[in-house]
Amino acid sequence: MSNPEPELPLPGGWPLNYAPDATDKLRQLEKDKVEAKYELRQVLDKYADRYGIRPLLVSDLVYTYVDDMLMDLFDDREEALRREVQRNGACQAETDHT
Repeated sequence: MSNPEPELPLPGGWPLNYAPDATDKLRQLEKDKVEAKYELRQVLDKYADRYGIRPLLVSDLVYTYVDDMLMDLFDDREEALRREVQRNGACQAETDHT
């Protein structure tokens, strides 16, 4: 039986009910797109090396097909988050003026 890690108290003022807003989610989506591109590049590099394919060809594929594929994958969600960020910004601006 393993000993569980002790639970440490949260730092003072840490929000216990924190939920990421649209801006946080959009930032994370951007990071995830970069990470996905990097991981796909690693896979392509592995097989290119194995079969003697030029690195320049892999780079061309990453900057054309992989970029397009990731855009297709994330586009709808990214646009929805951008609209939500804009709405929240407009709501905040209205609140600031009242």
